[in-house]
Amino acid sequence: MGQAPIQIGWIPYWNLLPLKHELKRLSGGQIKLTSGHPSVVSRWLADGVVNVAPASSIALLKSRNLEMALPIGIASEGPVQSVYLGLHREHETFWEFTRERQVILAERLREARRLCGDDMRQSAAALWESSRAERAAVAVPPLKLTTASAASAALTRVLLNLWLGENLASLVLAKSAMTQDEILNKDLGSRTMELVIGDEALQRRHEFWKVLDLGQIWLELTGLPFVFGLWQTSSQVLPPSIRYLVAEAASIAQARMRVEPCCYFPETIPLTGDGKDVDLAAYWKVIQYKLTERHLRSLLLYFSLYQRTCGRVEDELITERFVRWSKIWTGADSIATR
Repeated sequence: MGQAPIQIGWIPYWNLLPLKHELKRLSGGQIKLTSGHPSVVSRWLADGVVNVAPASSIALLKSRNLEMALPIGIASEGPVQSVYLGLHREHETFWEFTRERQVILAERLREARRLCGDDMRQSAAALWESSRAERAAVAVPPLKLTTASAASAALTRVLLNLWLGENLASLVLAKSAMTQDEILNKDLGSRTMELVIGDEALQRRHEFWKVLDLGQIWLELTGLPFVFGLWQTSSQVLPPSIRYLVAEAASIAQARMRVEPCCYFPETIPLTGDGKDVDLAAYWKVIQYKLTERHLRSLLLYFSLYQRTCGRVEDELITERFVRWSKIWTGADSIATR
């Protein structure tokens, strides 16, 4: 009797289509993909329904049952196109405010990193303390968050705190739990600022006057790529054959989707809401599966900032986990403690 296939949680978005193709081609029946939204896959992973999955990066911080499987994920350095805050024309003042605020925050972070060196936790603390007590003098559009991606929602929470200050950000986030009808009834604005992710984001881009692409926003702020997803496991031991399979598939897919993306095109090219082809070739050029030390630094900064939005700081716990993860990355001493 053959060995049971490894259960892999899968997010059926176009950003993972090339990787799915290579996994199936190389696996020889060793794997079984079970599909769901990012938040659902993270829950399956924590509950042991699947063995391994490219789950939301923030799930590693929220669940101590999960562990990084290997340095493979879903990242972008610059505009990711499929994760953004969609704005309408009446939000122009807020758009201009975020543009100005990004410049100020990026300079503060550069100064913090100059003083703190490679200690990303201390840099995060300095940036947070310099921003938390401020209160922006700007009208903030009502916000509609998606529940489909915990990583994108968490990054939005971080950015709002840095842009607006802790008190105003808390008010905006509290109101984001309202329904659209409740927003209209309270006369908070005719249209919301929306966090849109995944395939829906690629299809709906034309609906918005401007978008705040979260991959681009993070790069402007930090100079680093953002890691939206990471391969994670709830098991302490992942078979070497599966580790090799995922790493090999990621390496091949990342290379091929840049030079011959047509080999991954679906039979029917997806359309945007206004009837145009989704440019999958351009989209895949910005997606990164293979992660480096720069991605790990970015994660440490992101996790440290996110913890502060939740009112808790557990830097020692984060450091201990990053020691292990750094060894997965490089086999060297942790960059978190240099």
